[in-house]
Amino acid sequence: MSYEARIVATGFTFPETPRWHSTRQAFYFVDIDEGELFELKDRTARKLYAVDDFVSGMSFDDTDGFFVVSGLKRKILHLTGVLDREGKSTEFVDLSDRFAAGMNDMTRGFRGELYVGGFNFDALERFKDPTLPLRPGTFVRVWPDGRVEDVSGQVTFPNGIVIPPSGDRVLMADTYEQRISSWSMDPDGTLGEQTVWAEFGDESPDGICLDAEGALWIASNNHVIRVREGGEITDEIVLDEGHVTACALGGADGRTLLVTAAASIDRTVLHASRTGVLYEARVDVPGAGRPSLYK
Repeated sequence: MSYEARIVATGFTFPETPRWHSTRQAFYFVDIDEGELFELKDRTARKLYAVDDFVSGMSFDDTDGFFVVSGLKRKILHLTGVLDREGKSTEFVDLSDRFAAGMNDMTRGFRGELYVGGFNFDALERFKDPTLPLRPGTFVRVWPDGRVEDVSGQVTFPNGIVIPPSGDRVLMADTYEQRISSWSMDPDGTLGEQTVWAEFGDESPDGICLDAEGALWIASNNHVIRVREGGEITDEIVLDEGHVTACALGGADGRTLLVTAAASIDRTVLHASRTGVLYEARVDVPGAGRPSLYK
């Protein structure tokens, strides 16, 4: 099935990592290159905070704060008080010894643990020149006490990460490997070996979100696709922008798909004008699981 999308907000550089918060009835997202965190409520975007770095992954804490990835500095920051515009930032953990170049997306699990991926090559240069070589990436889990452990498996450019409501697995999109990987999770939190949930020939999966039927909406290239385990594509939303970055399900009934997009991944193009856009589309199956917070 194909759905229609409409523009909700414009004027961003590289919007990413949207999440829904059911208690506040609002979406939240970042503008990576500007280091900015936004709230989107009633189709109005409000800037909450700015970090002096690229900010990519973002997750909610247990109260009114946020964990965000300081991408190039390779740290996780804890933002508090930002909803009241009196926010402050404190360093939660420094991961510069785990990531050689940069950190990317992040999701917080049901035990308060953070899953964060990153890359070990100059991604910004490779966005401009796709012939530059790749290096293996890194995927880690950070516990609330700051303890860090590597997640087993082979990754190159970890991107969107989701956890189903059952909490029995972790799914992660790898853009350059063109696949969704899965790790089973035991009740005590022990992770199994990496397996392939779906793989693609022509897709480059970026941000992802989960719905109540266990399917994923996947941002890839110039569209968003709904995919079942094994790779069957059931639905598609084609957008005008050159690069679709991420998506999240939310709204009062969980059936509003918010999609972030930009003109390009080449920063020389992006920084010439703020062409980043937010779209929304109404879909049939509501959202579920992390990183969003549903009732």
